[in-house]
Amino acid sequence: MVFIPIENFYALKYTYSDVSDLCAKERGCFSAVTVSKKVLFPMAISVISLSLTVATLVGPIFFSLPRFVSMSICGTALFSMALGPWAGGLWAISFNFISSTVGMGSGIIGYLMASRAIEAVIIGLVARSGRSWRGPLACAAVLTALQKPISLTLAYFFGAFTPSSGYWSFLMGEMDRYLSDQIATSFLSYTFSCFLAYLILKGFGFYSKEKEVL
Repeated sequence: MVFIPIENFYALKYTYSDVSDLCAKERGCFSAVTVSKKVLFPMAISVISLSLTVATLVGPIFFSLPRFVSMSICGTALFSMALGPWAGGLWAISFNFISSTVGMGSGIIGYLMASRAIEAVIIGLVARSGRSWRGPLACAAVLTALQKPISLTLAYFFGAFTPSSGYWSFLMGEMDRYLSDQIATSFLSYTFSCFLAYLILKGFGFYSKEKEVL
């Protein structure tokens, strides 16, 4: 802030342009910092998300990890929670495509790619709905309830196999197996993924009122 002595009224005409230039420079610097943050934040999130995804894939080869950790989707959760559901869906499709074509998977499986994209969109929609720990917890609960029947439906209608039973019989049989044996691990995996992403974003200041990173 520039102070002009009130007793020197005529000094105003000589200092006004200086004040304007100073304000313009300050606005320019502020704008540059804002643009820099908007560029650097997605780049940082992309690098961290990629690192988490690779660690999830490679970690079980070298270490004995709990099943809910090896099944986690921390990279996708972080990307979707930070950049939104549609960016997360695109991330899931892109990474699934790349991993399936470079020998890390069993080839491109369309329904699995769609299932991963829907999973990312759900995370982006639910986990970003609040600023507290309830968002990741709600996201884990919604994914645990919805993702399995969605993936089974996609597998039934678009999978490269012919089920011996009708859709409802197939779905009920698979869901019965899921509810009796896999649901706890699934919930722990989604909870771990969403909470880790939440903590990383909290470290970035993403959930502060001012949203410093944006």
